[in-house]
This record gives sequence, structure tokens and C-alpha cells, in this order.
Amino acid sequence: MDMYPPPEPPDYHPSAEQLARRKARQRFYRLYMLLPLGLVALVATTIVVLLLIGVFSPGIIGTEAFISALADIILILWIMPMLVLLALFILGFVALTVNRRQQRNLLPEDSPRRQYGRVQLVLWRVQRFLDQASAKVDQTADAMVAPVIRNNGRIEEAEAWWDIATRPLRRDDDRDTDASATRR
Repeated sequence: MDMYPPPEPPDYHPSAEQLARRKARQRFYRLYMLLPLGLVALVATTIVVLLLIGVFSPGIIGTEAFISALADIILILWIMPMLVLLALFILGFVALTVNRRQQRNLLPEDSPRRQYGRVQLVLWRVQRFLDQASAKVDQTADAMVAPVIRNNGRIEEAEAWWDIATRPLRRDDDRDTDASATRR
């Protein structure tokens, strides 16, 4: 048994105005949401049923034309929402362009953003960043490569001195091999 009883829910009764708004919202939902969706579902179901009847009853005259017409209707009904979305996208892009032009006209006359545009300024900043990065890479690469080149030069110099020092000690056929290797 709990030591404390659960709290009682507050006794809340909506006002008459709140009940009226709820009733109006339910009416709106039924009239403008459920009714159109129900009609669209009914039409789509009817078209599919007619299409299936036309497909499975091939003995009726004109069945092929009927199926073709229903397939065209289904295709059109599928394409129309896509066209509406595409039109909304294009209208949104045009509205954005017009809004940007109006915002640009509100800027001071000597503002770089008004003279060149936002995209150009962003591209110039990116170019400046890449130029700085490229200069830093060149500087760092030169600093990193210098010791490697210096050590490789020392190794080559030591090998050349070793070859010169050991040349008198080699046989004649080794000298011919070295001479032919250096000529290549």
C-alpha cells in the first residue's frame, strides 16, 4: 500500500467558448479534411475496381479501349500532384529571387553586397581562403621537403665517393658493367 494516495485529477470543465471552438474545429475537420479525402479515396477505389473488371472480363467489346482510358486517367491523377509541387517550387524560387532583389535595394548604395551580390562575395571569401591555404601548403611543403632532399643528396654523394674509392679494387668486368649502367 502506498504511503501517499495518488493525486486527484483537477476538476476542469471547459468554458462555453472553448466548447464552441472545439465544435467549430470538428466541423471544419469533417468538412474540409475528411470529406475531400473520402471523395478522392472513393473515386480512386472506383477507378481501380473498374480497371480490374475491365481486365478480368475480356469478352466485352471495347475492353482494351476502356482499360487504356482508365490507365490514362490513373496516370494523369498521379502526375497532377507532381505538377502542382513543381509549380510551387518554381513559384517559391521566383518569390525568393524577388525578395532578395528587394532586400538588396534596401542596402546602402556603396555596399559591396549591393554592388556584387551575396554569392559573389561568398565566392571571393572562398577563393581568399583557398589562396591562403595554398600558400601555407607551399610554404610547409618546402620546409618538409628540404631535409629529405638534403639527406638524399648526402646519400648520393656518399655512394659516389664509395664507388670512386672502390673502383680500383674491382675487376675489369665489373667496370664494364658500371660503365654500361651509367651510359643508360
